[in-house]
Amino acid sequence: MTDRGTALLEVLAVGAIAALLTGQIVVTVGRLAAAGDAAGEAARAAATLVARYDDHSEAERAVQRIAPGSTMSVGVEGSLVEVQVALPVAVVGPPGTPIEITVRGQAAVPLSPYRSQR
Repeated sequence: MTDRGTALLEVLAVGAIAALLTGQIVVTVGRLAAAGDAAGEAARAAATLVARYDDHSEAERAVQRIAPGSTMSVGVEGSLVEVQVALPVAVVGPPGTPIEITVRGQAAVPLSPYRSQR
């Protein structure tokens, strides 16, 4: 094998490795972006349900429908309902080593003056 042939193989090997790494980075960024959108939407839906109807169990069900596997925390400060949703996301890591990143979404909604008084 000549030096030219060896150089070609090296370029092909490095190019394949770079393409694999780039693909994994794109997949990871896409998963994190989708999870961030889901967590934010779940927080908005839950905050709206708590602000309008004071229904924490329905808010939790809405969060689980929108972002399965997430956790929710609710706080009321003055006339605002604040909800934070944490969603764990499995990302691509070295073989045999799962990596999990938690993405958070939050929302604040004013309490409705016409809120149900059940």
